[in-house]
Amino acid sequence: MSVARYQAQGPGDIVPGRGFELVNLLKARQGQLTLLELENGATFRAFNSAYGRDMGDEWEHTILN
Repeated sequence: MSVARYQAQGPGDIVPGRGFELVNLLKARQGQLTLLELENGATFRAFNSAYGRDMGDEWEHTILN
């Protein structure tokens, strides 16, 4: 992955955070089984994701199912 187009989050629409490319990858895979492995070795299986970003946060938060 290349460097994301980070923008500071203010009020209004969600703008790209540090996880912009990962969010886009997960959105593109909606409905497909996706295996995720975290740095700590934990693994997750997901089919869908939703994301958001709180004002002042650099990273998006993601919900998987």
